[in-house]
Amino acid sequence: MRLTFRLAVVCQGDAGPKHWGMASPRYDLHTRWSLHAPAQRVWDVIADPRMSWPDWWAQCAADGPVDGPAAEPVDATADGGGLVGRNASLAFRAAPGYTLHLTIRPTRVQAPRFVEFDAEGDLRGIGRVALVEDGDRTAVHIQWIVRPARRWMALLSPIAAPAFSAMHARVMRQGEHGLRDYLAARDG
Repeated sequence: MRLTFRLAVVCQGDAGPKHWGMASPRYDLHTRWSLHAPAQRVWDVIADPRMSWPDWWAQCAADGPVDGPAAEPVDATADGGGLVGRNASLAFRAAPGYTLHLTIRPTRVQAPRFVEFDAEGDLRGIGRVALVEDGDRTAVHIQWIVRPARRWMALLSPIAAPAFSAMHARVMRQGEHGLRDYLAARDG
């Protein structure tokens, strides 16, 4: 697994929550998972319209029901399996005693290649999950471009960015392990 983190602190008038007249810092987080499974099998799990991530990701819990209309996807050639326009509220245990609450809403889907989504809650921004099949393996590329929406997170970001990035890396690593085990158990 390869994890790379970049933090760009932006203090001008671009979009994002404002704290004391300044824009919240922007986190551009990239993760790559490598799974021993065909892309379609991986897709069927990560793009499940019921948002079953809590079934395989121990640090993830449902934070409310999946809701919203199964609207038409932007790309009419791919139906997206009813993902576009649905809202999934999730809680991620980022560290002992701290949980991030997010609502993600897929905005563009091209099954089984990628899903793009908006995120709201403790973090606001966009994300993308892309699958690339290589023989009997699938690379899952995950990108989050988010800003902290909570004032204390934005204010602490200049000094706490390494800790926030480390927590993100840990949660993502555990997600990869959980998905790998889940896929293996379904094969068994």
